[in-house]
Amino acid sequence: MQLKIVELFEDPAVRAANPKLAAYLFAGRAFMIGSGLAITGSLAATMAVAMAMKVNTLKEFSTKARELAVQRFPALRGNYTSEDDNGTDEGSSQFLKELREEIAREEAEGAQEFPEGSVHSIIRDRVRFELGPFAKGGSS
Repeated sequence: MQLKIVELFEDPAVRAANPKLAAYLFAGRAFMIGSGLAITGSLAATMAVAMAMKVNTLKEFSTKARELAVQRFPALRGNYTSEDDNGTDEGSSQFLKELREEIAREEAEGAQEFPEGSVHSIIRDRVRFELGPFAKGGSS
């Protein structure tokens, strides 16, 4: 039994005779309509933003967006550099020093709740690596 696709779309009797195929066609049609609406909406939103900002290229948009961000949010004007990632603030530094002292105190008292296993040594080494000079014994 061969069905012509046109008959499936136009004739309800043909759709009733093969409901599974009709359901697939309905789902495919719904997907295509939804995709078309999403693409059209995205393009319309993009064009509206471009017209509102009076830009024509991505470079113009980038420059204009940066200017608007600095105008509306003056705190973004800061001089951020990659060196800012390497520094620690005073609160973090103080916390890590206190943590180091507490760990040293617990080790001196010999308080160890769990037996040292391979997992514990991996975690200990990772913590010492991450804390760097704040960890007892430095990085491993």
